[in-house]
Amino acid sequence: MRTIKKTVCFVLIAFIGLANAIAAELQLPHVTVYGTATTEVVPDQLHWIIRVKIQGPELEDVAKQHAKAVESVLVLLQSLKIDKSAIQTSQMEFGENWEYRSSSRVRAGYISSTIISFKILDLDLYTKIWLALAKMSSVSVENVTYDHSKRIQYQNQTREKAVVAAQEKAGAMAKALGASIGEPLFVEEDLVTEMPWSSNAVNNLRAVAGEGQQDQAESLSPGTIPVKVRVRASFRLVSNQK
Repeated sequence: MRTIKKTVCFVLIAFIGLANAIAAELQLPHVTVYGTATTEVVPDQLHWIIRVKIQGPELEDVAKQHAKAVESVLVLLQSLKIDKSAIQTSQMEFGENWEYRSSSRVRAGYISSTIISFKILDLDLYTKIWLALAKMSSVSVENVTYDHSKRIQYQNQTREKAVVAAQEKAGAMAKALGASIGEPLFVEEDLVTEMPWSSNAVNNLRAVAGEGQQDQAESLSPGTIPVKVRVRASFRLVSNQK
């Protein structure tokens, strides 16, 4: 117990010492700025989340139909050469289906559902998958988002750009005061303003069906994903006056 208390004390002392050192540095003449950078990236992946849902009066029949429906979706995805490791089933559940009729809560049978998520690298499969899923009455598309296989690399590159932008901004502000900047005192990423990486694509999904017409789906327009990073940095202010 004494060893633990000593360790805690040492950590607190070190933390206080670090905080005092930072405070002392910030008492120096300094300039604090925000640097922002954005990288536009063309996505090369699509993440799908779909739900298989079956309703019926008898639980056993619902379970059997549900198993067949899930199997049909998995067979479809495998027929399109989607990697098995990119397919995942989750949230498998069943229960009673209750409805309100004449202001009363009535059991209307049973319900079962399963979430299937998968990733495709070939964006040309978009239309094929959408049209095939549209033919399955038990399937609904919950969400589709764009992503990129080099996401972390682009995020790191954008962070570097944001730091450079902060340094240039600080230099410009210091120059206006007849000074220059010295060493950096601190730099931190502003996570509050960080934009989500994945871009929602579900609004691109549309099936048009009419009498005498075949199902159609609008073309996929992935556009770009904005990778935005903002940092806060402080630099020592150095007077140029002699």
